[in-house]
Amino acid sequence: MEELLSPFDFCISFSGACAGAMQLNRRGLRLASMPFDWVRGGDKEKFLDTMATFMETRFAGWCQYENLVPMPKEQDYPPATDPLEVRAWDTVYDMGFYHDFRYNIFAPDGRGYFDGIRERYRRRIDRFYNFLSRSQRVLGVLVAPEGPFSREKVKSFKERIDALNPGTVFTLVNLNYQAREDGVYEDRERRIVVFDLERKLHTYDFFSTSCEWSFLDDVRLTGRVKAEMEVTSASTGMPLWYRLHRKLYLHCKKAIGKSDVN
Repeated sequence: MEELLSPFDFCISFSGACAGAMQLNRRGLRLASMPFDWVRGGDKEKFLDTMATFMETRFAGWCQYENLVPMPKEQDYPPATDPLEVRAWDTVYDMGFYHDFRYNIFAPDGRGYFDGIRERYRRRIDRFYNFLSRSQRVLGVLVAPEGPFSREKVKSFKERIDALNPGTVFTLVNLNYQAREDGVYEDRERRIVVFDLERKLHTYDFFSTSCEWSFLDDVRLTGRVKAEMEVTSASTGMPLWYRLHRKLYLHCKKAIGKSDVN
């Protein structure tokens, strides 16, 4: 576990569940929004290959409007905490977008708003490669919410992200929920740490600093990579009535677990 004691240039959630980005954010380790923050896959083994392929191809095919449908009921959990949130499922890549859309992109006037979110994703993708090019050490967090990823799949995923930028050393931490028993697996040569947790993923994994995530408490950033602060509009493409509605909603309730840099 000493791998986690050396400072990292930046930390990233490779998702599997939104808890990774939220836990990094709560500890001040999430410098800015990244592409994978709010996505989750259907088939967990296929999901790792899909994420690696996206990174290898500079996200070719990512978040295409024609691939999206309203979130299937069996994937629509945990319940949304934002009443304005609209969730979408990618039928080609078998994954969901859970917290990006605050307007019905499937409505007749929803395409303009979707295009604004696509532009936001373009910034996140560019930022990811920019951060990666300037980093010597990166910490990646990967969550399996419904049973463990296989060890071999995790090793393969790690090899593929290591090849993205030969000058960058990744350390990968994988949290597996609903494992057969609690345990820790460490592959020092590959810089992989796996926490197997018998319990289910719970809401406090999203909204509090639960003890299972305490390995992040001693993680520090070098300051080598700085987030480029920018003012962005979350209302791009929204009708006027919706922008006013959302402004009132956000005035009454501050959004939690989100980075200021979109």
